Amino acid sequence: MFIPTKVSGRPVNNRGVHLSAIGHHVDAWLKDPDYWTDLMVSMNLTHCVCLSDSDGAMVPGPDGRSAIQVLLDAGIQPVIRFVPSNLPREFTHMDHVTTAVTQAEPYGVKLIFQWPNEPGNYREWVKDVPDDWWPIFLDRWQGFARIVIDRGGIAGFPDGPCYDEDPFPRITSTWDDWLAGNCIYLGHFYGLNRPPDYPYDAIQREGLQWTEDDLKEALGPWYDDPGYNDVPLDVMNRKRIEQMDPCLTAIDDDTCWRGFEKVEYWMLLNFGKVLPMALTEGGWTPGARAGGGPNSELRYPKPTPDTVAKYTTQMFSEHTPMLFQCPWLLADGDMAGGDQGWPYDAWHGWTFPETGTPECPRCKPVIRALQEKVAVTPEQEISAAQGQIDDAVLALDQVLSLL
Repeated sequence: MFIPTKVSGRPVNNRGVHLSAIGHHVDAWLKDPDYWTDLMVSMNLTHCVCLSDSDGAMVPGPDGRSAIQVLLDAGIQPVIRFVPSNLPREFTHMDHVTTAVTQAEPYGVKLIFQWPNEPGNYREWVKDVPDDWWPIFLDRWQGFARIVIDRGGIAGFPDGPCYDEDPFPRITSTWDDWLAGNCIYLGHFYGLNRPPDYPYDAIQREGLQWTEDDLKEALGPWYDDPGYNDVPLDVMNRKRIEQMDPCLTAIDDDTCWRGFEKVEYWMLLNFGKVLPMALTEGGWTPGARAGGGPNSELRYPKPTPDTVAKYTTQMFSEHTPMLFQCPWLLADGDMAGGDQGWPYDAWHGWTFPETGTPECPRCKPVIRALQEKVAVTPEQEISAAQGQIDDAVLALDQVLSLL
C-alpha cells in the first residue's frame, strides 16, 4: 500500500485521531480550521477519520477549502467515512469518491474510504438488523470496494468490533486487491478498562494483587469518586485469582486494544502474510468497562482522563502491524457546534474542567501527553533499529579483537 513519507512537508507517523462524529463541516469546525489543525499538529498527528454525509467532507468551507483540503494542507491524511450507511442499500456515492480522490491528488495522497462503520449495529441499517446481516453486509462491501478502487481510492474494510467469524473467505472477489494494497482493514480496537498489554499483563496472567495504595495511584484524583472507584478492592483481587489465565491470547479474547492480533491471525491464515491494517476507532475513554452485567470486567479500575493519556501514548509507542491509529475521539460539541452525545469521551471539551490548563482549559490530559511526547516516523524506527544492530556488531568486533 502506498503511504507517502511526507504530506505538505510533514513527516508521516502512526499517530491519528477520530474527529467529531459529524458529516458536515462547513458550519462547524471549518469556521476556525487553523485552530483544529494546529492542535492536531501540536500532538504530532498525521492521520484522522473524517465523516462525510454525502459530499460533506468535499464541500468548500468559508476559506474556499474543503475539510479534505484543510487537513491535507496541515499534513494530516483523512480516512473518509461515509455516513449514513443505510444498509441493506448498496453504496451510491460514486461521484463523491471521484471528487475526494481528485482533491487529494495534488498532495500525493491516495485516500482511504470506509463504508459502512459497524455493520452489526442497528444504526447502520434502514430498519432492524436482519438475522442474515453478515452475508448481506459482505456482499455490499465488495460492491463498495470495487467502486472505490476503480476510482483511484483505497477500500477500507470496517470492523465490528470483534467479529466472531473470519471475513476473508467470504470476500474472495477482493483478494487480488488486498494483495495489491488496494484494501485495508480498519479495526475498532477498544481497550475499555483493560491496559495496552492485556491479555499478557501480570493481572491477567498471574492474578497480581493490589494494595489500597496501588488503587489510589491508579485512580489518582478520582480515587474518592464513587463513579470510578466502584469495585471494592477485595472483590477486584478475588476476581483476579478466579479469572487469571496465563495461556490467554488476544486471539481468544479480542475485547481489548490488542484485538488487532486476531485480524493479523486471519490474514496469516488466508494470505500467508499480514496485509494493510489500521485503527479507525478504539483506544480508551474515561469510565469505560469491558463486558456487562455478570460478565463485567472488575479486575481493572475504570480509566480516568489520566489513564487515557497514559495508555494512548503507550499505544502509539508500541510496535504493531497497524500503519496508523485513529482512536476515539478528538472533540464532540466543540468541533460540531453542539454536543453529539459523547462529551466525556472527547479529548477537547467542557467535561473534566479540573484537568484543563490556563493555556487550554478545554484540553484533557491526553492532549498534553501527546504534545510532550515526540512521535517517531517509520524511517526513524528503522534508523534506530539499524543503530542498535551497528552498536551490537561493533561491540562484537571489539570482543573478538581481544581474543
